[in-house]
Amino acid sequence: MSLPELTTDTWVTVEVTGQARTVSHCVLIMLPYAAPTGASRGRRYRIGLHGGPAMARVVLSVHGQAALRPPDAMPLTDGQPVKLRLRALPNRRPRQIPGDLRWALEAAGTTLDHLGTHATQHLLLMVAESAEPSIRAQRVRAAVEAACGHGSRS
Repeated sequence: MSLPELTTDTWVTVEVTGQARTVSHCVLIMLPYAAPTGASRGRRYRIGLHGGPAMARVVLSVHGQAALRPPDAMPLTDGQPVKLRLRALPNRRPRQIPGDLRWALEAAGTTLDHLGTHATQHLLLMVAESAEPSIRAQRVRAAVEAACGHGSRS
């Protein structure tokens, strides 16, 4: 039996009844949808639980089925039905490339375009959060090496 895919349209609200299930010692709310596909491990949704405040949660895939972690204050038992509303949140805007890193990439004749989204965001955050000039210069060099394919592979 194939499940319909959960919508990723940010203007569509879905009302659904999920079911609490214990998966690897974690209680999750399993949804009657196939998990949305994408480059990351999950997709962010605004979740409205009946009788509670709305919150952002990541809907992830458990063997292809959409699932989410319930709020910590919501004790659930295995098999318990859970009514909720879901609306996909827009993807986060990509970080801007700092000027010193952009200049170093141009000088090396490369870009970050061929790196995955997660790796690119990690490198940009690593450079942006460094205030000490020597550490920032090291991180810019490391980012350029990664972009050129010479970075360490771990």
